[in-house]
Amino acid sequence: MKGLFLSEKDIAVVTVYLANGKKEKEQLWVSNNKKELAKNKEVDEGTIEEHSITFRKPAYGDIVNIYKMDVQVTGDEINSVDLDLITLRYNQFAQLAVDWTFTDDDGEPVALTPLNIRKLHPQLANLIVGELENLI
Repeated sequence: MKGLFLSEKDIAVVTVYLANGKKEKEQLWVSNNKKELAKNKEVDEGTIEEHSITFRKPAYGDIVNIYKMDVQVTGDEINSVDLDLITLRYNQFAQLAVDWTFTDDDGEPVALTPLNIRKLHPQLANLIVGELENLI
């Protein structure tokens, strides 16, 4: 039966658009919609870049491992469970990401590592994990 098992070929690609501000050159603008970003009067349209992050789709074992890292029993009762959603979203990103197109200030590729994921601008990281959740 087709589709019963996932393979490395089962991927989800998140595309994001980044730009700097017209007045505030250091301000980062992020979006999943290039046209909307370009319409923003505060965005320097000449700085818009497209980037993609490739994720492998999670198999059952991935989901078990990700949740195992993030669910804690917080009381004596079995129903007392605490789920850290921020850590869950980070772990989904770190466990499932296989490639990205981000570069440094010199145009050199930035390695996809847990440390570099943690260094991402919070707005960008939140956009990526939100889009990932929509795709998986």
